[in-house]
Amino acid sequence: MQQVLIGLACGVVAAGAACLLHRHRCRTDRSGGAPLALGRDLLGLCPPTACRIVVGGHAATSRRFNLHHADLAALVELSVLVRRHGCGVRYLPHERAPRDLGAVTEFCLGGPAVNGRTAEHLRWLLPGVRLDGPDESPEEVTLRVGDRAWPRLPDVEEYALLARVYGTSGAAPVVLLCGQTAEADHAAVRYLADEHRRLARRYPPGQPFCLLLRVVAPGAYGSGVVLPVGDVTAQALAAPTTPTTAGSSG
Repeated sequence: MQQVLIGLACGVVAAGAACLLHRHRCRTDRSGGAPLALGRDLLGLCPPTACRIVVGGHAATSRRFNLHHADLAALVELSVLVRRHGCGVRYLPHERAPRDLGAVTEFCLGGPAVNGRTAEHLRWLLPGVRLDGPDESPEEVTLRVGDRAWPRLPDVEEYALLARVYGTSGAAPVVLLCGQTAEADHAAVRYLADEHRRLARRYPPGQPFCLLLRVVAPGAYGSGVVLPVGDVTAQALAAPTTPTTAGSSG
């Protein structure tokens, strides 16, 4: 049954990605095209080598590889971004992620509560980051970076991280898209798709970065409005200290 679910999910992603990619090519053909080198540098893509996307499950169910609709939408948009730059994609549930690190670019989608691969990357590559909340209230998720904390306010604001980190020097990067909810995951993917060229000019290959993003009024706008809060790379790479609460006004 798990293989059937994986096949159906990947089929939906591939079909949606192909449709969106065709539309994008039509637009870029009319506008004269756009350089791809910046995006490839940012994402560590090397055509025709395929990257991999490691995805978590659904927070509201224990069934394996049951995707939230927002994560499915995020997979489609992330696939379009990768294929636009000439690379293929392998889709993997987090339980089946390979043990190697740095052989190819890896996109890791979803927070540590639903994606064990994300949990390990945070533990070893971004030790200053935590996402936690009381077991009895899974919606009360707090994102902690260094000595500050950003709680989730349901329907009002949510937070996500977009990070590029490296296991070893010279290796392909891990790109983390890690939100307090699946909608926040999707918002991080949208921000990456919209801003990847600008980010490439700011962060040269080999330089890790971690950005904090705020999802505005998700109850009304879903993942449609996402704003950068700031660069939290130094805090995310360092050992954590005692957190203090900070919201959007902080």
